[in-house]
Amino acid sequence: MNNIICIYPCDETTVFLDPLQEIIKQNKIPVLNGDTREECHLHDIFQSVSEAECIIFLGHGSSSCLYGSGMTEFLGIDNIHLIKNKKLILLSCHSCEFIENYELNPAIGFNDLPTSMEELRHIQDNDRSYHPELDEKDILYFNQVLINVVGKFVVDVMHNGFVQIEEKMRLYINKEISKILLAPQGLHNREIADLLYELKNEMIFNLS
Repeated sequence: MNNIICIYPCDETTVFLDPLQEIIKQNKIPVLNGDTREECHLHDIFQSVSEAECIIFLGHGSSSCLYGSGMTEFLGIDNIHLIKNKKLILLSCHSCEFIENYELNPAIGFNDLPTSMEELRHIQDNDRSYHPELDEKDILYFNQVLINVVGKFVVDVMHNGFVQIEEKMRLYINKEISKILLAPQGLHNREIADLLYELKNEMIFNLS
């Protein structure tokens, strides 16, 4: 697929995604990762968005918007037209709801992504039964799996477009579930596997 860009707003809370950024760069996909609070940078991003066929977003999100640097609104109701009819891969919390809210198509999104202890605790504040056993080592492992899976996913999209991408993504995650279940103890293996299972089942592939 030609003309793919990645938007990775500069923010200290998402630096764990730097290895994924490097995978994307190694595959000749431009990564726009400046401070979205700067008007000149924001103008350049939106210009690139208007020319892109496929957009990868790495960052924070909600059902109503995608956030830029410092949790400032980046894409929402006032400028959603910029990404209408683009191919979208949105690696952010609640991007599945964002996709459905604005009827974005074709688009791929996620539900909860507990990629830090702070985010895990926030989810648990609303649902005390949400994986209470998980600790920081487990979250670090989950983040590494997320980077590996999405990295493979992005490379596949670059070469083959969105052809059978839902089946491939689920296969990538299933392999990681099998790996953690067979790994020696040292992490909360069963709970991490459950987290990956939820990741797989709660993803949205709005491709039709």
